[in-house]
Amino acid sequence: MLVQTERFGTPIAHALGQFADDVCACVGRRRQKKSAARSGAKLLFPLVLFIFPSIFVVTIGPAILGFRSCLLIYSSNQACVGIRRLSAQ
Repeated sequence: MLVQTERFGTPIAHALGQFADDVCACVGRRRQKKSAARSGAKLLFPLVLFIFPSIFVVTIGPAILGFRSCLLIYSSNQACVGIRRLSAQ
């Protein structure tokens, strides 16, 4: 870089200023990449604690409640009619 400034006769201050801007931009990008890499680890705890259980309850909950009503000893016979029809065929 300094060799080019001497060869072409441009001021060294401009070359060093440009070099400083490039280094600053590189450092900023590196900091952003590190922050982005850490964001996945930071999101893991809220996902496991709050979002996955709610998705599990919404998707599996109705099926569990349906099977529970059929498996109870004192439940009415009407609740299991659909299952008996499938097993009779």
